[in-house]
Amino acid sequence: MRYPKKSPETLLALRRGLVQRILREQPEIPEAARWIRESLGLNQQDFARLVGLSTPQVARLERGEANPTLETLLAIGKPYGLSLGFTHPSLAQLLVPDTGAPLNATPPTRRPGHKRAPLPPLSFTKPPDDDI
Repeated sequence: MRYPKKSPETLLALRRGLVQRILREQPEIPEAARWIRESLGLNQQDFARLVGLSTPQVARLERGEANPTLETLLAIGKPYGLSLGFTHPSLAQLLVPDTGAPLNATPPTRRPGHKRAPLPPLSFTKPPDDDI
């Protein structure tokens, strides 16, 4: 399916707001990859060439059918200097500058039929002093 090219103004707005949008909405990998590609104004073939993947790999990734490697995920985030890490939804408020809009501190709703076991909350403990 072909979509009309975005105007330079639209692309600039997408680029400027991408990182904030990712932090605010906490998308799953397929959606985030598509947002990154679209904000660059690239089709799947050109984006694949940019990040060192094949066009079918990008298509499967955006449909949620791929199991990308860490290297692939880092390549996709590289155009924006994005890296990977663990975050807790309640910490998102600390990561996003005040935009005047309230942040949702709960994880995003999963697609229907997508079941995942609940994860325990993150906890950090200080090791005993004699183990250091």
